[in-house]
Formats: sequence, structure tokens, C-alpha cells
Amino acid sequence: MQWDRAAAIIENILPGETVLLETRPSYTPEFVLKFFVDYSKTVGKALVIDDNLDALHVLVTHLEKLGVEIGIEDVPVIKTGGRKEVGRVMAHIPFHPDPRVYIRNYRTAAEELYEGLGGDFINLVLGLDHLFLHARSPRDSYSLILFLQDHVGDRRRRSFYLTNRETMKALPFRVLHELERISTTVLDLVPYATGVNVEVLKSPNLSLLGSTMTVDVGGGFLERN
Repeated sequence: MQWDRAAAIIENILPGETVLLETRPSYTPEFVLKFFVDYSKTVGKALVIDDNLDALHVLVTHLEKLGVEIGIEDVPVIKTGGRKEVGRVMAHIPFHPDPRVYIRNYRTAAEELYEGLGGDFINLVLGLDHLFLHARSPRDSYSLILFLQDHVGDRRRRSFYLTNRETMKALPFRVLHELERISTTVLDLVPYATGVNVEVLKSPNLSLLGSTMTVDVGGGFLERN
């Protein structure tokens, strides 16, 4: 698979940025994961995956069913909830319905991991929409949003939050709009038969803003009707 066009987008993301990746029902999330694993190894940059409620297990299983290999065994993982351990799980945070408890536990576990990485790294967050699905009130949702907002500008990492646009829009609270507000970059990933069209909806790089580019992987992006 050729990732040149996808890599060109990522290389314009600066340390401290928070990037929202909005997807539709398709295999786009699986190939986003595959891209970040391949890209991080190619450029020699650390990748840390946040796995919320077994989202990583689902994506890896789908890739296996598609016959796509993914060398994820040595990738550091911060795991929240769930039972399926995939990758090199460095921290396991029990799921708690009170976001204040979750946030406190996450901060403690993540800081210990970050200190050992050195330099800036790529942080791919999976299953973010699952966390918001468990929010019991607008206050719970905004606790999570403010927690994510605190990470904006953290120059130790480049953060990429993979979300299902349809799921987020169906939430009873206006979470998607708030995530778009706090993100420095918003990319809309629209699948087609053999790839994905990437539209830059928001970016501090004015040369990218409003642009659309095609990333073709030669099959596998099978959109569900």
C-alpha cells in the first residue's frame, strides 16, 4: 500500500496539535490504524494508541478478516476498559462511569508512560465515541471535552482522535461541534470503493484549508449502504 498522500497530510501536523478524524461507516478506521502503524515505523517516531473499550481489538480483527497484516505487537497501548489486550499494553485503566474518576486515573497512568518516551510522539485515540456514549449528562460530556481541551498545545505529542461522525451526531448532546471547536485540525474522511477522500475542514495551515485529496489503497474501503 502506498501512503504518500496520507503522509503528506500528517507531516503538516505540528507538535501540540489535536486532530479530529471524522469517518463514516466503512473500513476507513481500519486503514487509518494500518497507516499510523506503518508510518510511525517508517519515520522512526513513537506511536501510542489509546484503546477505549476494545476498539483496537475490533479494528485489528477486521484487518485480519480482510487479509491485511498489521505489526502492532510492539506498539505501546493505553487501554481503558474492555477485556481484549492488543499491542503492548503499558497501562490499563478500569472504565468508570464517572468521568472525573476516569480522568484522574488516566492522567496518572499516561504521565508515567509519556515521561519514558522522550521527544514528541504520535497519539492515536480509538473509541472516543464509545466514551461519550456512556456519558450520563451534559456535565459528564463537558468533563470529557474539557479534559481533551487540556491536551491541546501539549508539544510532547501530535494527537489524532478517530471518531464516527454518524455516531457523534446521534448523541443527545452537541459533542461533535465542541470537538471540532477545540481541535486545531479537522479532517473529513469520506470513503469510496478503493480509498478515501480527505477534506481539510479546519487547519492552521492556510495552504491546506479547504483542500481535498484522494488516498487510494487499491481496495478494502468497502462502504456500507
